[in-house]
Amino acid sequence: MPQPAIGSQWFKFDFHTHTPASIDYRDQEIPNEVEWLKAVMQAEIDCVAITDHNSGSWINKLKETYINLDKSEQWYRPLHIFPGCEITISTGASSIHLLALFDPSVDSNHITVLLDACGICDDFGDPERTSSTESLETIIAKVKQAGGLSIPAHIEGSKGLLENVRNINPDIQKSLNLIDAAQFLKTTHLDTVHPELKQAASHIAVVRGSDAHSIIDLGRSFTWVKMDIPSLTALEFALKNNDLCILNQEENPNMASIEN
Repeated sequence: MPQPAIGSQWFKFDFHTHTPASIDYRDQEIPNEVEWLKAVMQAEIDCVAITDHNSGSWINKLKETYINLDKSEQWYRPLHIFPGCEITISTGASSIHLLALFDPSVDSNHITVLLDACGICDDFGDPERTSSTESLETIIAKVKQAGGLSIPAHIEGSKGLLENVRNINPDIQKSLNLIDAAQFLKTTHLDTVHPELKQAASHIAVVRGSDAHSIIDLGRSFTWVKMDIPSLTALEFALKNNDLCILNQEENPNMASIEN
């Protein structure tokens, strides 16, 4: 299969969001699917990853609702929905959260099958009571086998792969070699760690996500991704070429192209 070319448009991408399928969702008045999508569109997000805790139950609902939205609504704008989930991986005394993203063509059942393969068969939507006891390496392999992309969530924060990690070690080196991108809370985090750890992570695309547990937070943190037509293949190519295809800034880079 030929490699995709570098895209001609920048897409505003929220890599980490939650819906009411996550039991720690915070809105007192639970939004319906239209209200959730409206909030994403009003944040002017172009691509959104649906990454509920150990669940994909809202993916089909959102995709079906999006198709049937009234395009004449003032707030309506095109949106690319990337199905996924946030997998809790038990490491013994603690745990690591891993985002699994898939092509927009994937449905809820695909996520359920993946979670089952990871040993998560109940307590869907719960970040604490259910988890996979497989290794991070094994889970990343299972995500890849299912046609997905693995991105460690809030990598330097709580339940992150690099939580309290300041220097490199063999296990961290091995884990970093398995990924092409990670969600960071602060895009400058790698400037604060030991040079050896920074070097080991130098190939990783730094991406951002709102980790929204309420509609008001959707789209508050995002990354610009340069693609042609958004797909998992195009996204993977952009992440591997992050020096040309990934931007973490507030300003719309498409406007600069128009001005030039």
